[in-house]
Amino acid sequence: MKKIALPILLAMSITSPGFAAAEPTVLPLWPEGVPGLKDIGPEKNYTGYIQNVSAPTLTLVGPAVDRPNGTAVIVAPGGGYVRLSNDREGTQYATWLSTLGVTTFVLKYRMQEFGHPAPLQDVLRAVRLLRSRAAEFGIDPNRIGVMGSSAGGHLAASAGTLFDHPAGRTGNDLDKVSARPDFLMLMYPVIAMEGPAAHLGSRKSLLGEKPPLKTSFITCSAG
Repeated sequence: MKKIALPILLAMSITSPGFAAAEPTVLPLWPEGVPGLKDIGPEKNYTGYIQNVSAPTLTLVGPAVDRPNGTAVIVAPGGGYVRLSNDREGTQYATWLSTLGVTTFVLKYRMQEFGHPAPLQDVLRAVRLLRSRAAEFGIDPNRIGVMGSSAGGHLAASAGTLFDHPAGRTGNDLDKVSARPDFLMLMYPVIAMEGPAAHLGSRKSLLGEKPPLKTSFITCSAG
């Protein structure tokens, strides 16, 4: 009997019912109840994008089994605070990071339907959640970073500059855990909400047509 080549076996493992992939681990960010929950209808998923998020989550993509290094990265996909480019700027990044030994968590956060401070609350809760459960996930609580593209880059920068802001707290016991990321990875980020560098579409989605002056602190600095 001839030996079956390894590539054929791998193909069988992907296509055969007996080798179905395990369901991903999805962590709810707010098991006690989403702050300021609104009835915005069902979530929408299409061709790699997600819209109308009301139940924020983290989806775990584990490190390559032979090289876990204890680093964790929260990946915030972009999409102008209107949609999440979940496949291209979420899962794709996470899959690459896994080959480097990084434990990655793709963040599904609230957007224009809620506005500020909901996305900030979601990303800071993600940092706090992972830091509080670091041993469970085999990660170093001092090596938790946030990575984001476009509007996700703005959210990552907000996490790095507004980690201790009152708007990011909800009164839960987890607020006592530090939400400060240990590092940031900003990919072509939206980096301002005012001035010539502002991305007007993201600003409108996050802050509305006429942002009140008290939210001007959402402008982040790349430096």
